[in-house]
Formats: sequence, structure tokens, C-alpha cells
Amino acid sequence: QTPLPYIYTTWGQWDISLIITDQNGCVDTGTSIITVWPNPNADFDTSYSCFPDSICSNDITSLIDNSGMTDPLGGNLNTAYWYIDNSLSFISSPASTPFDNQYTSGLHTIKHVIESEFGCKDSITNTLQVVDIPVPNFTIIDTICVNDPTIFVLSNNSSGYILDYYWEIDSAGV
Repeated sequence: QTPLPYIYTTWGQWDISLIITDQNGCVDTGTSIITVWPNPNADFDTSYSCFPDSICSNDITSLIDNSGMTDPLGGNLNTAYWYIDNSLSFISSPASTPFDNQYTSGLHTIKHVIESEFGCKDSITNTLQVVDIPVPNFTIIDTICVNDPTIFVLSNNSSGYILDYYWEIDSAGV
């Protein structure tokens, strides 16, 4: 006979005893000690240089492992697994190695799984919004005469997540 499953909600060392009785009424006890290891705490940050709430599709984005152990009894962080859109993309050992990547535009799910030297795991999932880089697209009148009005942009069809326009006009000549 095996005992019913038991879930430990805290870590530490625990005595496990089995008391057996035979048909003659003889009793014996066996005791072993088990160690329940604490789980690591998975956490990560992103580093990029685009708009504060989005990542530009041409940016290199660093995923920075901020995971840690709750208690020194948990040992060392051993391995980090990075999943992008449910596909394993990178494994690092030691766990603290940063992971750099570029993304296409859209929403991307990043799952970070951390594993301790004792096989205990924790995970965290975040979503990254990646936007297309803005594309400048304008039509100009490329020949104007001195003293003509300075309306030389016929149309501005720029696209993308545009926060601001800055026109630079070379007045020194080419």
C-alpha cells in the first residue's frame, strides 16, 4: 500500500514514517527524512530603445533574468528557458545570461521558466507589443525657382506609429 499524495506548502526537512503490523501483532517503524526544496522566483525585465509601451520591430530587445531564490536552502539557479510564442527559443546555463532577440510586429508571448539545481521550477509569462517602425514616404516638387513659395511637399503618406514629425531642410545647397 502507498500513502495518499501529500502536497507540501512550505520547504524544509520532514520525517516520513511507516508503521507496519503483521498478522501476529508485531509492529515495526521505519523513518526517513525528506527535503522539500523551495521554488525559485521567476522574473524578467526587457531592455529596448523604442516607445515606452512598445518595442520597434527593428530593435534588439534584451530579456534580462531577474529571477532569484526565496531561501538559501533552495541552492543555486541552474537553468533558464525562454519561450517565444510557445516555442523554446533559448536555454541558458547559468540562468542569469541575458537573451537578445528581434521581433516581428504584433503581440508576442514571452514565457520564462527558471530551474534550480534541485529541479524545482517557477515560470512567468509576459506579453510584448512590437510595432512596425515608421516609414517616411513623401512626394516633393524637386524643382522650384528662387522666390517661389516654399510649398514643395505635395503629399506626406508616411505610415506607422508616428509620434512626431521633424522636417530637416538643407538650406546650404547640395
